[in-house]
Amino acid sequence: MARRKSYQKGTVFTRGQKGNMVWVGRWWENGISGNGTQRRVRRSKVLGTIAEVPTRRQAQLHLDRYLNANNLGRKRAEARMKFKDFAEDRWMRDVLPAFKLSTRSQYSYFMRKYLVTYFGEQPLEDIRPEEVQRFFAQCKRLAPKTVRSMATALSSSFRTAVNWGFVEVNPVRGIMLPPKRTIRPRRALAPKEVQDLLVHLEEPCRMIVVLILLTGMRIGEVLAMRWGKIDWKNRTILVDEGVYEGELSTPKTESAIRSLPMSKMLLAELQSWHGQRFHDPTEFVFHTAVGTPHCRRNLMHRQMEPAAVSAGIGAVGWHMLRRTHSTWLKDAGAAPTVIQHQLGHADPRLAFELYVMSIPGERRKAVERVSTQLKRLLDPNSTHRSAMSEDRGSDGAAVSAG
Repeated sequence: MARRKSYQKGTVFTRGQKGNMVWVGRWWENGISGNGTQRRVRRSKVLGTIAEVPTRRQAQLHLDRYLNANNLGRKRAEARMKFKDFAEDRWMRDVLPAFKLSTRSQYSYFMRKYLVTYFGEQPLEDIRPEEVQRFFAQCKRLAPKTVRSMATALSSSFRTAVNWGFVEVNPVRGIMLPPKRTIRPRRALAPKEVQDLLVHLEEPCRMIVVLILLTGMRIGEVLAMRWGKIDWKNRTILVDEGVYEGELSTPKTESAIRSLPMSKMLLAELQSWHGQRFHDPTEFVFHTAVGTPHCRRNLMHRQMEPAAVSAGIGAVGWHMLRRTHSTWLKDAGAAPTVIQHQLGHADPRLAFELYVMSIPGERRKAVERVSTQLKRLLDPNSTHRSAMSEDRGSDGAAVSAG
């Protein structure tokens, strides 16, 4: 027969010298020994100074509130487990493998370099929101995006601790994080820059760049694309797979699984790339000599960066090509939901915040059009034609800038 858990009141006593005395509560609870087995251990906690808690009865009430979880059976011995032991021996071993490789790599890095270093020796139940807030306040040298990603990793580990009943609350919830800010300015490529880049690119990088510019696909999605995912008749590409560091996986969200339309230009380019020979439907469209997907870093270092230098357009990146695609869509009058679907984002606002840019030359033209319109309003007798009307067709619809 299982032994009934006893209700305990603990012991309250004073400690310290006169004028600096404090109330201390002491009790028994289940703990974890060095070999992982449970054992009964004696715990104590300072309940407050004599000035803060003037009577023994008040001190006992403080201790009763603390022992409430113990007496109700909610307190687990694992609550006293060190964060380092929980993170490395439990969470990273049993939970982290369920994440995508990119997330696993990022979370593992944050855990080992920052989080375990700071919180490692503290018991889980002793890590309070104020302690977490203090830690992130010290991360001023890190980019806000990095701090936010690290907070997500820490919150994920504590969410597991809560689900397993080790602790009752997630101390990361509700903390204040630094506002988002851009470290490096984001930009999209101008049409002339795209033209110069393509001239200097070799295959397969040239075809990959064309594909991203005309569809907005992620580089991992492009490198994982198979011939069987192309619907030649309906001119669509099914995106339902990605590759990261050589590992193939499904997209992180349902929004990333999408069917993308192909323009006539892209259809012709892919048909030319396909050639006349037979391709197995499971074969990658872009693959190495041994049939595996290309490495995005190798393509960038060996082909993209040298071509960008030769074209004189500065630093380029795969995200910049996606940003160029979304910017062209915006300039062509595409709705936010259209851009969202093309990029595979769950939130259309994210597409506009991160990917939609105005090309400087197009901004200047827009400002000139607004200026001309205002001049016409202020001077009705002006002979200047509205630049806005010049950019519209006979049906009044705006004509795309290309």
